Amino acid sequence: MRFLTLLLLAAALGCRSVPHEGVHPLEKPMEEEQAAAAHAEGERLWQVDPRSLMTVESSLDWWRRLARSFPDDYEACWKGARAAAWIAGRAQGDEQRKIFAMEGIQLGNSAVEAKPDGAEGRYYRAIAMGELADVDHSYGLDAVKRMEEDCLAAIEADARFDHAAGHRFIGILYLECPGPPTSIGSLRKSKKHLDLALDLAPDWPENRFWRGKLARAEGDLDRARRELQAVIDAPTPPGHATEAEEWRSDAREELTK
Repeated sequence: MRFLTLLLLAAALGCRSVPHEGVHPLEKPMEEEQAAAAHAEGERLWQVDPRSLMTVESSLDWWRRLARSFPDDYEACWKGARAAAWIAGRAQGDEQRKIFAMEGIQLGNSAVEAKPDGAEGRYYRAIAMGELADVDHSYGLDAVKRMEEDCLAAIEADARFDHAAGHRFIGILYLECPGPPTSIGSLRKSKKHLDLALDLAPDWPENRFWRGKLARAEGDLDRARRELQAVIDAPTPPGHATEAEEWRSDAREELTK
C-alpha cells in the first residue's frame, strides 16, 4: 500500500471532497450473453499469477464495460474498483495513479450504491480513496474520514473478508495518520484492529507486516523483527505471487531501519 507513505501529509493538508458520483452508463449496454462472457474474462485476467499491470488493466477494461452497461451489477463494480485501485498503487507517474484512483472511487461509489452493506465495495473504495489522497494531498482530510467510515462498514458486513481486510486497513489508518486534533491517528485503536486482523487471519503475510510496523512504532523492536521475518519466511499465498514479493521487499526494507 504505497499511498500510506504520504498519508500523514495528506491528512494534514487536504481540504477537497472525494467525488461521490458513480459510473456513467452506456447508451447501448451489452447483451446478456456478452455480459456473461465479460464476467468470465474479467475474472480470468485478474487471476493470472503473477499479476501484472498489463493483465490487470485488461481485467479492468472488462469490468469497466460491464459496470457502464449495468451500473447496478455489484460484482462488476467492486471488481472494477479492486482492479483500478491495484493499478493506482503500482502505476508510474502521479497522473496515471490519479486517473486510476479516481476510476476506482467511481466504480466503488456505484458498488456501494448497488449494495450499501457489501464488504467488497466498501473496502475497495477505501483503498482507491487512499491512493487518491497519496497522489493529491488536497483530498486528504475528506478521504481519511470516508476511508474510516468504509472500513467500519466493511467490518460490520464481513469482518473476515479478504483475510480481515477491514480490520487491517483501518488499523493501518490509525497507525499512519497523525493524532487528534489533526486527524484520526491512534496507536491504541491501531493495535485493537491489527490484533483482530491477526486473530482472524494469522497466516496472511500482510497482517503480519503491519503488526510488525505497529510494534516498531510502539518501541517493541523484538516483536517487530519477529513479525517482519515471518513475512519474509511465509509461503506465497496461491494467486498472490506479485503481492507476496512486494510484502517481502517491504519487510526487508523495514528490517534495515
